[in-house]
Amino acid sequence: MERVGKNSLQVPEFDFLRLVDIDFAESRAYLAGLRAMDSLAKARGEYVEITDLKDKRSGPAVSFRVTNQGREIHEDSDYEAVFEKSVNLERAAVIKSEVGAKQFVIALDIEGTLISNGMSQLPRPGLRGFLEKLSSLDVEIVVYSTLSINVIDEVLSNLSNDGEIPLWFLNCRRVPWQGGCKSIRDVEESDENCIAMLVDDYEGYVCPGEGDYWIEVPTFSPPYRESSKVLQNVLQRIEAVLSGLRGV
Repeated sequence: MERVGKNSLQVPEFDFLRLVDIDFAESRAYLAGLRAMDSLAKARGEYVEITDLKDKRSGPAVSFRVTNQGREIHEDSDYEAVFEKSVNLERAAVIKSEVGAKQFVIALDIEGTLISNGMSQLPRPGLRGFLEKLSSLDVEIVVYSTLSINVIDEVLSNLSNDGEIPLWFLNCRRVPWQGGCKSIRDVEESDENCIAMLVDDYEGYVCPGEGDYWIEVPTFSPPYRESSKVLQNVLQRIEAVLSGLRGV
């Protein structure tokens, strides 16, 4: 990567991101994080200026400014989140496997994430469109819920009958919950070329040391009034992380 100094040269690799006053040596993991931020900025029609990159004890850190139509946005944790996740996932991927194509798996929670709960089974606004777009990202989509497999089958069948999910989602692999936290190791099934991410609304189900593999979703809760924008934002974060890891 070209070093960028005080002249704030646009880095050719990025369309919506530039490095400002940074003496930056190329790093595969950091490039993944920057690509993820660039992808998220593109999806939102925003521009990001990176002012600092460093490793802290808590993990990779980035300082930045975000502008939209010339107006500076002072707080946007999504960019920091996709940067950190992409950097840490890329580092983990290098450690796990130096050969073979990586298979990405998106493990979807059900209650509070895709629907209200197992009793009322109210679908989240924009659910079908979210699943259809997710399926176009060249990932395996699985269901990872604390509900029993029988209840999962019932929920998905009801949603399908109401036209709330695509038919193919009925056949998605179910990952049995073993109690306690939801480990991505149960999703990956010991496949060294597999990288799984958990999409869930409840942090309590994230296993210790696996926070980098968690895509947080706001809980779908009473009075169940929200727009499809919530799942659209979740999809943008997933796309950004995947783009960073794939180097596109």
